[in-house]
Amino acid sequence: MRPTKRSPRTLPEELWSEVISRIVRDNPREWQSLCLVSKQFYQAAHGPMVYRRLRIEDIPPPYPPTEVWKTLRNKCYASKNPHELFIRGSEKMR
Repeated sequence: MRPTKRSPRTLPEELWSEVISRIVRDNPREWQSLCLVSKQFYQAAHGPMVYRRLRIEDIPPPYPPTEVWKTLRNKCYASKNPHELFIRGSEKMR
């Protein structure tokens, strides 16, 4: 039986999101690099699973906060990222 070649493009986006979310969880600064690999990686890197696992506290925020930074925080919050939920909850208690 002859082995078949499989292109990474044939993998489902959910699988790519899972792989990227695990990479990003351990090293959040890699997120931007992964977004630049290909259109498929860009789409997978912007999935809700990635935003949920992204350790946003390890990414230094720009000063003053830019619109891109605010959008990233909002996407993490919408994806129920534990750190972002904690930060928003503690801000409301002040």
